[in-house]
Amino acid sequence: RQRWAEFKELCKGQLPKILENVTCPVVFFSGDRDTVYPAYESGRIIQKVVDTANYECEIVEGLHHNPTLFHSEQTAHIIAEYLS
Repeated sequence: RQRWAEFKELCKGQLPKILENVTCPVVFFSGDRDTVYPAYESGRIIQKVVDTANYECEIVEGLHHNPTLFHSEQTAHIIAEYLS
């Protein structure tokens, strides 16, 4: 809960200003079991700021907060799909 509160505070401050200047395509992916930064809420916050034409959101079932530590092959596949 503390990290989520910190993320929400960040979203009110510098993060939206940073994301407004992003012109390249953005992929946001997270797990539906992420309890640190809940995926659907985080995705909605980011989507409000970035150009929706260049935004893709991938919510992965069963994925927790750290996808590269516990689901590295699945994470690599998502990244490879996005880059191809």
